[in-house]
Amino acid sequence: MIKRFCKGNEYVSRLSNGPMEALNRIVKDQKRYAHGYRNFDHMRNRFLFSQRLNARILALPKTKEEVTPSGLPRGPYKKKTD
Repeated sequence: MIKRFCKGNEYVSRLSNGPMEALNRIVKDQKRYAHGYRNFDHMRNRFLFSQRLNARILALPKTKEEVTPSGLPRGPYKKKTD
């Protein structure tokens, strides 16, 4: 039992482990969908990225001049042969 305060009133309520169980299930589901990640950092980053509520974009998109500094259009891809 824990004392809680809401709008100036005090009441006693029970603790629940429901929120922690929900978080554990999310992790287990993502591990199942991953089919065995070999890189822990990649799996951790994927989990954190998927759980963001209001993701911010911290970078600005590059301008056309930054992408092609010479101003010339990019040519077709030509595969090198040995």
